[in-house]
Amino acid sequence: MTAPVQTEVVRRLTPAQVSQIVALLKVQASIRQQMRKTAVNAALLPLRTFTGWWSAAEVAKLIARILRTVQPAQLRAARATDAFAAQVLSIMTGRTVRPVGAVDVARLRRTIPPEVAQDLVHGRRQPAWLELGDLLDGPNEHINDPVQMAIDDRERRTSVDPGEVYGRAADTYRYSVVARGDSPDVARQKAMVRVAAAAATDITLAVREQYRAAFDRDVVEGWRRIVRPELSETGPCGLCVVAADRIYKRADLLPLHDRCVCDVLPIVRGMDPGLDLNSDDLRAIYEAAGGTSAGGLLNIRVALAEHGELGPVLVNAAHRHRGPLEVAQTIVPERSVRARAQLTSLEESLVALEARAARGELKDEQALTWQRHKVAELRREVRSAA
Repeated sequence: MTAPVQTEVVRRLTPAQVSQIVALLKVQASIRQQMRKTAVNAALLPLRTFTGWWSAAEVAKLIARILRTVQPAQLRAARATDAFAAQVLSIMTGRTVRPVGAVDVARLRRTIPPEVAQDLVHGRRQPAWLELGDLLDGPNEHINDPVQMAIDDRERRTSVDPGEVYGRAADTYRYSVVARGDSPDVARQKAMVRVAAAAATDITLAVREQYRAAFDRDVVEGWRRIVRPELSETGPCGLCVVAADRIYKRADLLPLHDRCVCDVLPIVRGMDPGLDLNSDDLRAIYEAAGGTSAGGLLNIRVALAEHGELGPVLVNAAHRHRGPLEVAQTIVPERSVRARAQLTSLEESLVALEARAARGELKDEQALTWQRHKVAELRREVRSAA
């Protein structure tokens, strides 16, 4: 295994300081998990009895209800992270460091600006991609190379409406019923899975953005993600294990992965507590990687990539990753072109839907009504663009 990358140490934290930081990490992890559960449970509650999937007005009311519970949980998670970061910096600097204030939780998911989409499609920009290493050989020699995001936060930034994310659950439900022929109960379960994932991710996004804001100070030289298996409900993740050896600039966003529970610690005046806290865990995890024990992890190649909406992410380099280029390709064509493509697809599925209705196989007539309305709407749009 390649030895973890270590910064030049000016002085080390005392055992007492390390103990204080570990105690704070445990509290931070507990609060974060609590906020995640709160957000997910609250977001799912109205879906259990929701029946207005085919009504835009009812879906809008559902989204508003979800946001009224998820966003306060995001704000509490952000404030707790802000306090945690200030306390850690106070311990490391020996002086009182105050919180910077909670970030705007309504502006955490980004869109791809049209000009950036054009650059991506025509090859003038490339999505971020850097292989960090794997679980057998450890971090590679380029793990700390700089990475340029195709969608740079320093450029003009527009955000995705938080409600849009939860509105996609209604799209999931309708697609499940119309295109796949699923029962309403199965379609509801699929929609609930999507909402649960969105709510959990929203908490993670609030924590991540707060870390960037809290550590964006002159005294901070960079930061490192922390691998603490005992703080995770599911145990260590191979993606974050490899990524824990990378040192990030203070203005970087933490690369996320599915069900990410990583926290971070700053590097101050050469002091790198994350390196010390990670060392024993990483050594044990690398030794177990690919083993047959219950704690063994399959070997994966880890890459730092880019998501069109979430920003930097960790992915398995061996798997196909849908990045901002694929999203840009759906943005660039004129709306009329996309409307024609969507109309063709919906007209085909409408024929099948009407046939099922004629045979008495369609249990929910609202699906047929919605489909007919959508086809008529797209036909009007195509005609007006002609």
